[in-house]
Amino acid sequence: MKFIGGIVVKFLLSIIGIIFIGGLPVLLSGIGERELRLQAYWQSVKEIVYALFHSGDLTYKVIGLEQERSLFPYLWEPIIYSLIILFSAFLLASFLSILLTIFTMMFSQKKRNRIKFFLYLLESIPDVLVILLSQLLVLFLYKQTGILFFEIASVATEKAYLLPILVLAVLPTVQLFRISILSFEREEGKDYVTLARSIGLGKLVILTFHILRNAIISVFFQSKKTVWFMLSNLFVLELLFNIAGITRFLKSTLQPKMFTIAILSIFIPLFVFYTVGEMILSKKANRGRKYNMKKSVWRNPFFLIGFTFIFVMIASSFLYSFIWGNEVRRLYFISVEGVVVESSPISPKWLFPFGTDAQGLDMLGKIIIGAKYTILTAFVIAFLRVFLSVPLGLILGTFLMKYKKYINGWIDSFHYIPLTILAYFLLEPVLWEPFEGFSTSIVERFVIEILILTFLIVPILSALLGNEVSLVYKQEFILSAKTLGAGKWRIIFKHILPSMKEKLIILLGQQFMQTLVIFIHLGLLTLFLGGTDVDYQMVHDPPRSITYEWSGLIGDSFRYLQGSPWIPLTPILFFSATMLSVSFMIEGYVQATSGQSYYKKKFKAAYRQVKENKVKELDKSDFQKVNM
Repeated sequence: MKFIGGIVVKFLLSIIGIIFIGGLPVLLSGIGERELRLQAYWQSVKEIVYALFHSGDLTYKVIGLEQERSLFPYLWEPIIYSLIILFSAFLLASFLSILLTIFTMMFSQKKRNRIKFFLYLLESIPDVLVILLSQLLVLFLYKQTGILFFEIASVATEKAYLLPILVLAVLPTVQLFRISILSFEREEGKDYVTLARSIGLGKLVILTFHILRNAIISVFFQSKKTVWFMLSNLFVLELLFNIAGITRFLKSTLQPKMFTIAILSIFIPLFVFYTVGEMILSKKANRGRKYNMKKSVWRNPFFLIGFTFIFVMIASSFLYSFIWGNEVRRLYFISVEGVVVESSPISPKWLFPFGTDAQGLDMLGKIIIGAKYTILTAFVIAFLRVFLSVPLGLILGTFLMKYKKYINGWIDSFHYIPLTILAYFLLEPVLWEPFEGFSTSIVERFVIEILILTFLIVPILSALLGNEVSLVYKQEFILSAKTLGAGKWRIIFKHILPSMKEKLIILLGQQFMQTLVIFIHLGLLTLFLGGTDVDYQMVHDPPRSITYEWSGLIGDSFRYLQGSPWIPLTPILFFSATMLSVSFMIEGYVQATSGQSYYKKKFKAAYRQVKENKVKELDKSDFQKVNM
């Protein structure tokens, strides 16, 4: 009964959290005029609550038509369409990650590390690039064979299912593989595995019938973060595949009532899924201590490669702006013997290695100018997220442990809201230039965007760190310190924070990469860093970035994907290279500070201890003849 009561409380707290989040666009709608509309926000919250109890009376105006139709049952079709793609992709990713884990575990440790390192590098590939490459591959195969293997876009008569599911499952497969391989290798060092080996069971039998059923528990409970990641990717997927799903519906209306109801349609199935999973699976926590071997990160090749790329990009960006300002060289056409052989957009050449855009502007020049804005802003956002979440997580995991369940219940609502959609609603009034022009300066818009993208993630990170702190707080060395009379603040600064230093550095890198992904998503929605310059003339130019930051270079450039693919692919390529460089830096840092790989076994010490304790094989020298 107590367990059911806890589920009900958690459900209600999540609903309340979603309702208050649904009204946030109204609260921040006046931020361009430097005001928070608290009264309008409270009125919006009351309207949302009323709409939830009278959802049958709600109407929705179809875009492009004047007539209105009832929200229900119209909304059921996009809800079901999106949920089919989401759950199918998640189940496929789960299956493939477990299969890859078992396959990898069959090899020696040295070969395992090579497989893991290669797969982990795939995490640095943006979802947009995965989608574009898959569509280009299908088109290439169609041109070569005349067979359309997959539908690359949904139309009124035919819906695309298979390719969107496969594409959406790619990156979650790598994320779940990382979680599952750590769980499998942790279980591998336990006594029951040693016993199974001693009685002659094969490696495959031990992995599938013994380790799998224990490791899957940890994978399930950590998969919620992967689902949250998939929700943001689902929006971009529906946009590029022309899928009339629930996230496309979210973008089509800025009404808080519609937004909240649409979010609840995602939240309720996911909540039921994870609640049933928690009822079936028993909670299990098993942690080991890590042995640190501190070395200089500057001697690690992975760290140096990643740091060098990012440093060169930022330094060259400042140097370029110092010498030439924001002027970008142009090339309108190429002529041979007075005959024009190519006009803008010009394909990559030796002097223009990434070609030019439709206006003849050098793509590399724009990339270099925008590097400082993109990379430094992403780092500031990532740093603020971790910096603000650490004290909140420490307080939540030590002083507020009694109330952690209720606080997590409210924070849990953030897991079911696509971050891209919420960020778009909050930033659209700030970044989209109105007809009369911006009322804020570019610095103010940068600050507002940094704060919004920071505070949207702080609750989730605080809950994550709070859970980590509470687990560390229960370990034996903390109990020993408390026995010796250490207070909570001393335990926090002398024991908990030092033990979490490595995780915080990794978390900083992960948040940096996630921020870059959000920049890409917002770029697809033509919301650019620092503001979107909008032309309101009768014959107008497309929206453009004010600063040449990289998400602004993506913008509406996908229309050039067939004829001039270098225009949209160049900024995506540099986004990917930057994310890959951060992955290298994380790997190098962990190797240098702990003597192991971030992409290797975190619980390798436990496995090593088991190997050292193996019984030595006996030979004749171990026996001595005794005369009776």
